[in-house]
Amino acid sequence: MPPAEALAAVAAPSPVAALSGIAFRSIHARYAATARSSIGSLRWGARYNAPGAFEALLLADSPVTAPREVEALIHPIGMLGSMAWDYPF
Repeated sequence: MPPAEALAAVAAPSPVAALSGIAFRSIHARYAATARSSIGSLRWGARYNAPGAFEALLLADSPVTAPREVEALIHPIGMLGSMAWDYPF
């Protein structure tokens, strides 16, 4: 079974719900014009997908969570609790 069909088969029984509200994303300034693009996750992979598998747009529910998600990718586990957060929110 091709990967896309396998994913569809697994996801088919999952509940679907429409969401509304404000979401946050922490990205490099050079990608600001395409902030809603998910092509990077297709090319390089993301938390829930392997490179080339499918696109995923990862969002956070608060302005604090978005940069912490980025920090979690670049700092070893265990370091996050001791880090000082100084974001201008």
